[in-house]
Amino acid sequence: MCINIYRKVYYKNMFQRQYLSSLPQTMIMRYFLQRLWLLLSVFVLCLTANAQRELTATITGNVLNDDMQPIAGASVQILNQNKGVITNADGSFSIVVPAQKAIALVFKAVGFRGTPLFAAGRRGEKVTVTIKLIRSEQNLDTVVVRNTKRDRIEAGLITIEAEKALLNPSPIGGIESLIKVLVGSNNELSSQYNVRGGSYDENLVYVNDFEVFRPYLVRSGQQEGLSFIN
Repeated sequence: MCINIYRKVYYKNMFQRQYLSSLPQTMIMRYFLQRLWLLLSVFVLCLTANAQRELTATITGNVLNDDMQPIAGASVQILNQNKGVITNADGSFSIVVPAQKAIALVFKAVGFRGTPLFAAGRRGEKVTVTIKLIRSEQNLDTVVVRNTKRDRIEAGLITIEAEKALLNPSPIGGIESLIKVLVGSNNELSSQYNVRGGSYDENLVYVNDFEVFRPYLVRSGQQEGLSFIN
């Protein structure tokens, strides 16, 4: 089995040498430069990621209330910066902060007092903390409700008793006008109310036991005269 593997590697290397020897010198140089550039790119990316990790520290922990229960949705923000995170459903959080530098984290939640925390971590270090927030209580002044009658001391202030309001004259003339005032009501007792094909006071005319009327009289509101019969 070792002999077979050796043969495969040998044939592969021999094929590569033959392939490269058949290419022009410029293409061979371009091939090696591409390989070299790829290796350098990977090396630089590794150095950059390592440098960033070395310049930061990670602070993790949990946010609890007075009953040692986790607080979900609490904000964890670096003081005087726009960087922050929100706690998970179990009250846990994780935030990346600058290393070798004392920073202040502010913990806030609805119904709780804001609590600051000063922490510092070495390069690449992971610091674990537990924060307990205190409930925020606000006392309201006593509210007293009284039934007090206002005196008529202001101009234009009129008090009407409910029993006497029914006896006051109505500014609306009749029941038809009152129906018009109602929102969304259809008033049938109006000047457009038609009976017998015309207006509400139009005469009823029968010719050979059939009720007849002319539509144009309905539009004009006129009554049919005797000229129709004659």
